[in-house]
Amino acid sequence: MGVPWQISRVIYFMHHNFLPEVIDHINGNKHDNRIENLRAATMRENQYNHRIQAKNTSGIKGVSWSKKYQKWYACMRVNGKNKNLGLYDSIETAKEFLELAREMIHGSFANHGTFKENIFCQ
Repeated sequence: MGVPWQISRVIYFMHHNFLPEVIDHINGNKHDNRIENLRAATMRENQYNHRIQAKNTSGIKGVSWSKKYQKWYACMRVNGKNKNLGLYDSIETAKEFLELAREMIHGSFANHGTFKENIFCQ
């Protein structure tokens, strides 16, 4: 008995004739298996493209409130480690700084907490 393949891997292989380590869904929708929504990625790059966690209370990926300092705290993952990006008086400033840093470090895999497109296959 063989191991079942994910549909996205079959589609990617049929189009590109090779299989990368990971297939990343650009818009974050795992059901959207159009070839233009699939790209080769490493495990780390695929993690960069994750949307905001359900337990997030600030509504902004990587931003949380520091009770101790009474400021907004910005943090992101870099090479598998959490990196403190500082404390900010306003949530908007923390968000802007974090998004800039994420784009510089994560490149085309940067995801600020939402799907990049609102395309859902039925």
